Parts: sequence; structure tokens; C-alpha cells
Amino acid sequence: MGPRSISVFTMAVSFLLTAISVPAWSESSASPERVTNWRLFDHQGGSVELYRLLERSAVIVFAVSTGSESAEDDLRAAAEFVKRFDVKTVSAIAIASQPEDTRDRVREHFANVSAIPILADESQIAAQSLGFTNDAEALVLDTSDWSVRYRGPVRDGEASINSDLEDVVKSLVEEEDSNPVILAKAGRAITFKELDRTPTYTEDIAPLLANNCVKCHSEGNIAPFVMDSYRRVKGWAPMIRETVVTRRMPPWHADPHSNLTSNGAVLTPK
Repeated sequence: MGPRSISVFTMAVSFLLTAISVPAWSESSASPERVTNWRLFDHQGGSVELYRLLERSAVIVFAVSTGSESAEDDLRAAAEFVKRFDVKTVSAIAIASQPEDTRDRVREHFANVSAIPILADESQIAAQSLGFTNDAEALVLDTSDWSVRYRGPVRDGEASINSDLEDVVKSLVEEEDSNPVILAKAGRAITFKELDRTPTYTEDIAPLLANNCVKCHSEGNIAPFVMDSYRRVKGWAPMIRETVVTRRMPPWHADPHSNLTSNGAVLTPK
């Protein structure tokens, strides 16, 4: 997939990121103020929306890939660790964000490997939200404010789950104060797809809106606001971004990957 064939989903979110300020993790910060919400399909045909896990004390997110030599061992160690906690207290998910990690490849590669949902991040929106730069990396989220409390390797060498990761999860479950733990990166770097130019409203976003949104978001139609100008769309950018990355908009809730529907109003990564 070349730079110009990157998903319209990615193109739309890239444009919206220029219109609003979104917290992002960086090397110079101990943790982001807040990771943003998104929804992805998993390797078993289900889907996970991050903020729907709000009632948990901690959410553990693992970066994996179909090309990682440690992914299967990491997932087994993670599954064994999570079994020690009530499912209503701690949740674990994995994100596959390398360019080769399509939904088909993720499903086939991890079919018999993991009980943990493995989400195909084809648009790489989740990896960017979480600040993942390498696979074989893990982070622990405090759901009270969606801050990162741990970022580092999944395991201690060939042993079980990383001891610092374990301590952070325990502190969140027991509601004890703890400082964020940020450790050296593990695994190979994630290759992020790049646009060959900055998307513009006239050339990229306006046609996308016309094809997917304006039939409802126009004067006299059912949607709550009209998309009839750059200024108006920019004013609604935070809400548009939220509804796009959580796949609430366009309002088509059938899984396009099933190939059982037609004429769906979807933004796909193809």
C-alpha cells in the first residue's frame, strides 16, 4: 500500500488533528495527560472501544505484530497474569499496528494463540493515541483519567510478566498511589505510514464529506448540524474526530469485513 492509498479514515483523522489539540505522548513527558478514545475490530470478529472499559481499575494494552518473534510468548504471559484478577477489575487487550497487520493476517496468525482480544490497528490511530513506537511493548492505563501509569517491556527477559508492570496494576486495583513507571523500549520499531503531503479541506476532506456525510448533514435533513463550509466543519472537529475514531459515524454498524452487506456507509482502510 503506497502513501497515496492510505485509508480515507487516516486522511480524515489527520486533517481533524490539525484543527484541534490532542494530547500525545512524547519522550520528554512521563505520561500523556490523557489517551484518546477509539474502537477497533479484534481477531475474533468482535470490537473493543477503549473508553467502554471505564469501570475497570486498570487496562493493560500490549503492542504485538504478526512479525514479532516474542508476540506469542508475550500474549501467553499476559493471559496468565490477567487471570489473577477479576475480569471486572482488570482488562487486557493487544494492538497490532505494523503496516502488514491486516485484519485477515492478524486473525490467521493469532487464531489459536490468545484469549486476549487482538485488535487490528490498520489505520494506526490507536498506536498514535497510545504513544506506541515499538511492538513487544506494554502500557497500563488508569481509567480514572486515562493516564499512562506504566510503559515498558511485557516480560522480564524470558520470565513472566514484568515486575514493574505487575506492581503498577496491583496499586491501581488496591487504589494505592504510585508514580508512573517509564522503562526502555522493547521490540522492533513500528513503521508508521506517511502521507506524501498534508491533506487539505478542498482536495481531500470536502469530497470525503460529500460522499459519506452530507446526505444527512445538510439543511433540512436528519443530522444535528450542517457540513456546508470549512469554518463550520472545523468548529465541529472535536466531535467529528471522536465519532469517526470510535466508528459511530458514518452510522453503519455492520462489520464491512463480513462481505455480507453492500452500499455501506463506511470509511475503510483499503
